[in-house]
Amino acid sequence: MAKNKIFSSLIDNKRESSGLIMTSVLVAVGVNMLSTGIVDLLELRFGFQIKEVILITIGIFLSLGVLAWNAWTNFRRLNQTKKFEGFIIYDEINHKIISVPEYTISTDMAQYQQCASSENKALEKLWKEDNISQFRNFRGKIDQNLLNTLTQSGTLLTELLEYCLIEKLSLHLTDYYNEFDGKLKVQEFQKTDIPQVLLTNRFLRLFSEDMINRESFMCLSNNFNDKNDDCSTVCVLNSSGAYYHKFDLTLPENSKITRKNKNEIIIDTPILTLSLTSLFSGLSTALPHDFYKYYLRSASQHYTSLHDYQFNVEISVKFKLTSLFMRKKMDVYYSWIDSFLDEITEYMEKDRFFDKIDWNAIHALIYCTNNISHLVPKS
Repeated sequence: MAKNKIFSSLIDNKRESSGLIMTSVLVAVGVNMLSTGIVDLLELRFGFQIKEVILITIGIFLSLGVLAWNAWTNFRRLNQTKKFEGFIIYDEINHKIISVPEYTISTDMAQYQQCASSENKALEKLWKEDNISQFRNFRGKIDQNLLNTLTQSGTLLTELLEYCLIEKLSLHLTDYYNEFDGKLKVQEFQKTDIPQVLLTNRFLRLFSEDMINRESFMCLSNNFNDKNDDCSTVCVLNSSGAYYHKFDLTLPENSKITRKNKNEIIIDTPILTLSLTSLFSGLSTALPHDFYKYYLRSASQHYTSLHDYQFNVEISVKFKLTSLFMRKKMDVYYSWIDSFLDEITEYMEKDRFFDKIDWNAIHALIYCTNNISHLVPKS
């Protein structure tokens, strides 16, 4: 939803105007001192005076310093962090994520949870041990305040959210670079290429494990004559619910993938650094009135077992100084970032979902229809 920015735009314009005036004054002073020093130096016929040298030096440093500071300030503004807010609907009794039609990330999360639970009973047990919104208190070192952490099921939900984000990035990069038919210099990260710390994500580790090593795919293992056959398979969902998806992340050459925190992945490229952060704190969210009843077709007696939670994703882009000297033909290596952010908005943003299904119009129509039905006399 667009926000009115009448007064805030005035404040922004005043701030920018003040900065522009100050920059102009300092540059003018610096240029004046520089020109005065040069003219005085040229007019000298005999000897050499330190005064003119000082004027020239101060003028150069003042002018270049102001320009450099202005350029650095504008450069830092390029660094941005995009924040996305989504939601899940969780069945507290059955410990399952509810799939919401047309809300793609909820459909993916529900399917991935079901696939992981059907193959790995240990993960299924962790889901059911406690509520995803609960926290456990613990004390660190002596004299340290009480700290809290998500329960196992809450941690699993954070990892599931991160896996959805990684999968979306992987597919987006593959589609983007495939358009260039191998003309760009890129490197493909396979499962064996990423650091072990990234595989602490249990969904990534489970779903990317070679099928030949998984009991759930034993019926298919005979079809693999050698390892290359297994590697050529990209995605499989078998009848038992087990899921395999080959991990593949295509990035510009000399890129690196690391994990900064338990919920933050860093992708470092020669031009910029991209960070993906998945956040879940067990907080509730506010869904529109009657959404459960009319959109999910949920009976009123079933409401008590369903609970809606908020999750957040932060995607930060920080440009390096080398990006200022990037050649024009390098643009194609990084133009996918804008389209990826747009895709994530469509994929998980809560407000975008309700705009897409036009919920306000639908709810108004339902409300009017119900009123009309009450006005029609019964025969």
